[in-house]
Amino acid sequence: MMLVFTRQVEDEIVIGEGIRVKVLEISRNSVKIGIVAPRHVGVHRAEVYEQLVRSNLAAAEAARTTDLSAPPLNPTAFAPSPTQCQNSSSAVSKPRDLLPIQHTEAQQ
Repeated sequence: MMLVFTRQVEDEIVIGEGIRVKVLEISRNSVKIGIVAPRHVGVHRAEVYEQLVRSNLAAAEAARTTDLSAPPLNPTAFAPSPTQCQNSSSAVSKPRDLLPIQHTEAQQ
């Protein structure tokens, strides 16, 4: 199920406590958004997040090859941590590819 909103520039959407999504700019075929979230919440573009999950899964599979009796891996258990994404040096997850997380003094 997807909740759909219609918003204009400068309008915000609040998700739970401490997460705000703001429409910053609308152009011909793109929308620029800003996200304010607590430090412990990972905020990633979907393709970056999915690449990190695949990388984590591949690394776990490679380590698992030494223990063939181990049960199959669950791909959802390999979601990247916010720190992992922000510190990654791969071409897919350079800092410019991640949405900025702005923190206010009240959130820190």
